[in-house]
Amino acid sequence: MKIIENNYKYDLAKDYEIEYICESCNSVFQYNDDDIEIDERGDEYVKCPCCGHKCLTYEKVTEKNIEFPKSFYEFGGTNIKSVDVSNNEITTRIKECIKWLKENPNEPFRYTGYGNMFLCVFNHEDEYYIVVCKDYFEASIDK
Repeated sequence: MKIIENNYKYDLAKDYEIEYICESCNSVFQYNDDDIEIDERGDEYVKCPCCGHKCLTYEKVTEKNIEFPKSFYEFGGTNIKSVDVSNNEITTRIKECIKWLKENPNEPFRYTGYGNMFLCVFNHEDEYYIVVCKDYFEASIDK
């Protein structure tokens, strides 16, 4: 969508600077944040106003183009501030994961993550192997 004449109290034209070429029909259009939709997988996209194709608003990460840290979302650290999970809260979550694994002995692991913390407890034959990460990076790609 492109503003032809702006009669609003401030200039919104700068919001429409994102230009996109549809990979389906090669039409060229502009969009802003209001045009972005989110699908069931959480992917952000805009619909091509010419053919209706779902155009991702970012380069989709694949096993061929994945690059650390560019392709990853950073939790905590210097770029993105997130809730700092306390050591007591982490200890509580570790105990919850171990309890769940005891109740589900055939499961190979249990994990949780929020704020700047990711925790995974692995259910090995004779031990629980625990990994705690703070200020971590995360990404996913299709198989």
